[in-house]
Amino acid sequence: MVLKILNAAKKYWYFALICLIFSVGIACRLEVLFARELWFDEISLAANFTENSGFFWVFKPLQYHQIAPPLFLLCTKIMVSIFGINEFSLRLVPFLSGIASFFVFYKLSKTVLKTRVSILFANFLFATNAVMARFASEFKQYGIDVLVFMLLLMWLSGDFARNKEGVNEGAERFDIKAILKYSTVFTLLFFVSQPVVFLLFGFVLYNIILSLKQDGIKNYSKIFKIISISFIPLVFVLAYKFSMSKDLSLVMNNYWENVLPGFISFSKMKEILLQNYYFFTLGCKYMAVFAPFALFGFFIFLKRGSKISKIFALSLLGALFASILHLYPFVARIILFLLPFVFIFIAICFDFDIPNKRLKILVSSALILGITAATLLFQAKIFCKNRADILLGTSGNRELVLFLKENFDKERDVIILPETSIASFRYYSSLLNFKAGYEDRNFEVKKLAGRGGKDFAWVYLSFNMEEDLRLLDKEILALIKGNKICYEITLSKWARLFKLKLED
Repeated sequence: MVLKILNAAKKYWYFALICLIFSVGIACRLEVLFARELWFDEISLAANFTENSGFFWVFKPLQYHQIAPPLFLLCTKIMVSIFGINEFSLRLVPFLSGIASFFVFYKLSKTVLKTRVSILFANFLFATNAVMARFASEFKQYGIDVLVFMLLLMWLSGDFARNKEGVNEGAERFDIKAILKYSTVFTLLFFVSQPVVFLLFGFVLYNIILSLKQDGIKNYSKIFKIISISFIPLVFVLAYKFSMSKDLSLVMNNYWENVLPGFISFSKMKEILLQNYYFFTLGCKYMAVFAPFALFGFFIFLKRGSKISKIFALSLLGALFASILHLYPFVARIILFLLPFVFIFIAICFDFDIPNKRLKILVSSALILGITAATLLFQAKIFCKNRADILLGTSGNRELVLFLKENFDKERDVIILPETSIASFRYYSSLLNFKAGYEDRNFEVKKLAGRGGKDFAWVYLSFNMEEDLRLLDKEILALIKGNKICYEITLSKWARLFKLKLED
């Protein structure tokens, strides 16, 4: 009986541990889905849903300096139409993408890694990473970027069983049917996830290099056919790029140059590396230990010479070029789609067979017990407990707008909004059916000269007190300092509300 139990345990331990890791990862994402209020970027994107009717607005430039793929917005609009506008419906598409990413990542790890222990380790890192959990339930497109990038890369890599070690790697025949197939896939997926462009670059360049190796420059017609795959997608990419307003382009360029540097240059390289390091370890300080393994594992991944590693490397090169040319930032959440590969690079350092059978059993058993214990401790919030700050943060904006609704006097009061608070105020005002008598959205504070018949001014700061004050119009700052503060409400570390008694 005991032998039967031991044999069964030996047979099913791998499946049981994978199920445990998946269950803990999904539970963590479910917790975030229902526990966290919308924050600044999410609210700014959500406000577009309260201020636009129908479906076709998703293909137009967005308000409040937001950028998001139109098909992602369209899918969210369908969810909102079914469930109403709330945190759940807005986050449902990223959440479902996050759950699907588990299974896709598992397939990816089995494709790249050889040993069961390294596969388990990679999936443990993926499931318990606080950043991955956060963006699997955040109303932005970054979690979807992760899913689409992995799926498309695996599809482009073809038959993994044959290409795993680089054998039987032949150039495809690019006839009209194949060109249209790839062009259509890249074009459609670009409207779901922008990093698809980098895979287009990597895939086309990979096949050009392969063609040059096999046939040389003489087969220029084949090279032209390969390049022609990019024609249709690039037309839509450029149309999308030039449809952005000049104001949005200026705001985005300023943000990625000065507020959070993301465009690669010699002068900003150190800052970009530090920002990516902080993002890499956000909510998971233990990941700092694995940073050297990630770098070393990247070179092991390239050295294996598989088709998937070559296309990935060339795609990464495309992303770096785009950042150097100020076309796409290479920092933090914008490159979240690369994070699953960091887990692969870490795990690949442990992806080797030990010739000695007893030593192999000893080392494997220790790693398996460690992964199991860490997974259980993570679920119990004993291990990596500071992730709660990342996953369960509450902005407090709903409560402040509700307080305003209950205490705002249309006859005597006026509301002053810095630019960073407009979207939040309008979103929650719409949800709470709050119609303010006066909303100074253009910072025309001079209209209050002589109080304009008003006795009190409410200044609503929705996100990051210090950042809001730094960006405030000088006249609004003067207004706050030059009038008596009746009271001030602060909720969490984000939202703040002043009530000012206007002086004569």
